[in-house]
Amino acid sequence: MSVNTEWRPREHWGAWRAACVGFVLCVLMAIGPLSASAVADSLVLEQMLQIEAPGFVWSGPQELKLFEVPVFVRRFTVAASLDKAAQALAHNTKLFQKAQASKQKIMLSGDQFDSHWVAEIAAAQEGAQGFVSVLSLNRDHLNRASLRRLGLAESWVPQPAQLYFSQQSVLDGQALRQQVYRVARPIDELNAQLRERLQALGWRDVSAAERPLAGRIWRLGRQRLVLVSASVTGASTLFVQHFQ
Repeated sequence: MSVNTEWRPREHWGAWRAACVGFVLCVLMAIGPLSASAVADSLVLEQMLQIEAPGFVWSGPQELKLFEVPVFVRRFTVAASLDKAAQALAHNTKLFQKAQASKQKIMLSGDQFDSHWVAEIAAAQEGAQGFVSVLSLNRDHLNRASLRRLGLAESWVPQPAQLYFSQQSVLDGQALRQQVYRVARPIDELNAQLRERLQALGWRDVSAAERPLAGRIWRLGRQRLVLVSASVTGASTLFVQHFQ
């Protein structure tokens, strides 16, 4: 992933949101008193559940979190051409005001009250497929997320480092945090410091046994780290998968 997803002001959230949607976390419904943010989330989720378009077959809703801000996602398939699927979705939902098209994909986006919507429609063998996602722009979420980003960085990442992307999900019943950092160090120095810090914390390098396609794999009990570093101008990029 090469997308710069650092915290951005609201006017840039459309492009940021569209770039970041990927892995998903099953929705958990909590029982108890609802905060204003929870009420806003439930209203956005209800609006997503009401989306209909002729011929579309929908999955259940899923959730991912970008800097702890909830994003709801529903996937779909439809036996229609790419352009007709996009037209049907835009016409029947009234959620989208903008479109970007390429030969094999159409991206729709739009803003409603305190929410940003994105639809990606791609050509498939038997029609089209894709997803609709909605990001809650509730002010409480955004204010808290700006602060939470400071606490999401892994303590063993060498400084100075900037967290560009952080996403929490669940894979095969295990919590997974995926992150991207820009570290102001040459790649050899970064890798050496990572090794020193992780070994000091009790992590074991198991790359020789597990043979990753790229990067290094580390283990500590049930936890597993996949680290991939790359050189960029004047610094390094560090990709992290942390199975917790």
